[in-house]
Amino acid sequence: MKKSGNNQWFRRVLPFCLALLVLILWVFWDALFSGDTLFSMDGTPTAYRKGYQWEIFTSFWGFWEHESLGAGYLGRSCHPLKLFGLLFPPLVFHVLAFIVDTVLLCVASYFFLKRRNMLGVACWLPALAFGFSAYVFTLIGAGHRGMFHMMPYAVLLFLFIERAIVDGSIFHYALAGICAGFGIVGQPDVMLFFGLLASVYSLLLLIKAWRLRKSHWFRWGVRHIAGVLLALIFMAAVTLTTFYLVRHVTLPDRERMKEDTPQGRWEYATSWSMPPEEMLEFVAPCVYGVETGDRDGPYWGRVGRAFGWKPGGKGLMNLKQHSLYLGVIQLLFGIYAIVWAFGKVRGEKYGLSERDSGYLTQRAEIRFWSIAFIVCLLLALGRYTYIYRVFYSVPLFSKIRCPVKFIHLCEFSLCVLFGYGLWAFFADIGFCRSSSGNDKSSNGVTDRRLIRRRFLAFAIVAVVFAGTLFAGLIAAEWFRDRLVSYWSSLGLANNTVVMMQVMKDAFKHGGILFLIGAGVFGAAFALYRRRWLGAVLSTLLVTVVVCDLALVDRRFINVRDISVFRSSNSIVDHILSTGKLERVSDQLSSRSIFDPVWGVMRYNGVDVLEPSGAVLSLPPDSVKYFRALNRNVLRLWSLTNTRYVIGPTARLSGIMKHESMDVVKYFNILGGRMVESSLGTGRNVLLRFKYALPRALVYHSWRKVTSDEALSLVADSSWDLRRQVLVTGDSIQTGIGDGTTSVAEMVDYDWTRIDLKVDISREGVLLLNDRYDPDWRVRVDGVKAELLKCNYIMRGVYLSPGRHNITFTYRPNLFPFLASIGACIVLLLWAILRTIVMKKAQITQKREY
Repeated sequence: MKKSGNNQWFRRVLPFCLALLVLILWVFWDALFSGDTLFSMDGTPTAYRKGYQWEIFTSFWGFWEHESLGAGYLGRSCHPLKLFGLLFPPLVFHVLAFIVDTVLLCVASYFFLKRRNMLGVACWLPALAFGFSAYVFTLIGAGHRGMFHMMPYAVLLFLFIERAIVDGSIFHYALAGICAGFGIVGQPDVMLFFGLLASVYSLLLLIKAWRLRKSHWFRWGVRHIAGVLLALIFMAAVTLTTFYLVRHVTLPDRERMKEDTPQGRWEYATSWSMPPEEMLEFVAPCVYGVETGDRDGPYWGRVGRAFGWKPGGKGLMNLKQHSLYLGVIQLLFGIYAIVWAFGKVRGEKYGLSERDSGYLTQRAEIRFWSIAFIVCLLLALGRYTYIYRVFYSVPLFSKIRCPVKFIHLCEFSLCVLFGYGLWAFFADIGFCRSSSGNDKSSNGVTDRRLIRRRFLAFAIVAVVFAGTLFAGLIAAEWFRDRLVSYWSSLGLANNTVVMMQVMKDAFKHGGILFLIGAGVFGAAFALYRRRWLGAVLSTLLVTVVVCDLALVDRRFINVRDISVFRSSNSIVDHILSTGKLERVSDQLSSRSIFDPVWGVMRYNGVDVLEPSGAVLSLPPDSVKYFRALNRNVLRLWSLTNTRYVIGPTARLSGIMKHESMDVVKYFNILGGRMVESSLGTGRNVLLRFKYALPRALVYHSWRKVTSDEALSLVADSSWDLRRQVLVTGDSIQTGIGDGTTSVAEMVDYDWTRIDLKVDISREGVLLLNDRYDPDWRVRVDGVKAELLKCNYIMRGVYLSPGRHNITFTYRPNLFPFLASIGACIVLLLWAILRTIVMKKAQITQKREY
């Protein structure tokens, strides 16, 4: 028995592991071994010198982002991959995170397909195809790590829902709930789509389970209702922070971004709809280009195009950083499964029995997933089909944008159909058995003539599609002039040669795969029931699919040397050399992850006044504050502790002559690095602003005002910002002093804790020039004090005469994090206890036997 088990593992699991390893090494080779870093628009690591582990820890219990005066965030939910990130350096984890998520997705898909009574290559090859499927995997080019974090849990949701309903297991209901929660934490909108599909799937399972129930209907109903409620509780425990962020940050941001008209809201929600012509990419990868802005194949299609856009007009021409390729082999065998499920000839005549897969028969499963594929495809078309109007009419769904995301559900549906198609195909040629040990072709009376006829039909169809794609290759040459003219109108005249080559390669890629598919079905027709045929064809299909996936996915693995982002230079060193906390106004860089100047300052902890592209939006009070002072930049710099200004010399030439400014250094940008000039001049300059307020100081004169009064006074020159501080608070009254200030000594400054010392002979108000947030707490000599709002946006605290130790701590609501970690611990203990009980029951049964 042991030897047989080892043989089964060798035949089923080892090939899966080897193919997965080959794909990972092939696709991630440059990211793992080139010495460069995986680079993407939204996901390049820009960890501070303080360390990535420190960032993870602070994100658990709430963190304070110091960019642009500061913004607070609730503690994030406990996600397993974050804990995994504590074990590795940031650049290593940056690559491993995508690899681990991909492996988890493949493994989850494998077990889900195995529950469908599929074994061998029909089980693990579709799992690999889904794990490396184009739209899921190529989002790595955009850096959408949240999508990778979400996908494994989306598949596990279906797996645990089925086990919960089929087995009547409360424990698996809880697992389904926590998987749904982790998925929402990763990517809320797409997980909502998967949740809707899972709801329909579970409804079908429940209907079948109701008919086959073995207990009284009341007991059966109570058990499943309790399971659903428990799943919702576990899901809510994990997603409290995410729902808060979506409601109070994401949705308000989107409301500000779109026009407040029905048409404007519709156009915003249907941005990134999939144009119908883009379906050509399902079989011809990157036929419209690789991605937007790619020098080796810029995307020229319509995904991401602004509504009504014309060449030279406003808005985006397009924005696409992924592929929509579904796979030729996957589609062929997915259609093969549908032909069996919807065909007139039933059961044994199609080489696949009516075995139960859970509670749904295989025919019912195939019908469900084929319908899901078609519906999700229509929804992915967004504004180009009426069906999305129905979806959009639901209030919650009208807040979601990018209908093309429904392609993720199409890929999952195709994964299941691909598995069934392979299983039906290999059963028809007599190569595989069912997991229950049934005969290869059910009862040995299969209509061979019908099966061979179907093989021949699929071979002919594949040849026709191959011919169509090769005809497209010829047509591209015939219409070259028109294509070049169109590309030139889009501003891509310099890329026409490479774009033409990318298009031709896409047609060749799809055409060759269709020919291979035709060869597979042709061989099945000509060599029907040969003993060696199944082994040869399965080996061929695995090789072709693995090569196909790797060739498409590798295009979106971009690596870059980012050492320039994680270095230092004399300009940054000078800013930090004083040891004082002083902000910098960055008039030089774009403040994006692609800009090494901003990256170096961020990495070294320089506090930049202006917001970066990494900040989704400024808090409303910060927006009002900057608008009130945008015409008086010197006053803004004074109030915000902005001591240094960097920017182009020509641009700052006027302000350099102001009496408040001193020239510190001239420098140039060489290879992305800030290099100090030794010639006494340069293209860029570092200026020192003399009149910036310290980060912290004590005022002995303060004025109690309302929030609106403070906003108007900060920009009013009649208010002397050096002699008086504006205070908003309930328990304090105006203090009239002589207009002097006292020094505040900064003992320790961390993002979530600040310690200061003061020694004053008169009462005063300590002003800390960091943004006010009610989640900050302040203690004076260990005693809790009232946090004051000063100068409309900054923090402060009232002090009596004497020596004081003041501590500011950022303490947001910890309940979301505690709820998520508590849910994980409860489920883990439950799993351990359940395993122990089951083992004891098995031992007891063996003894009784």
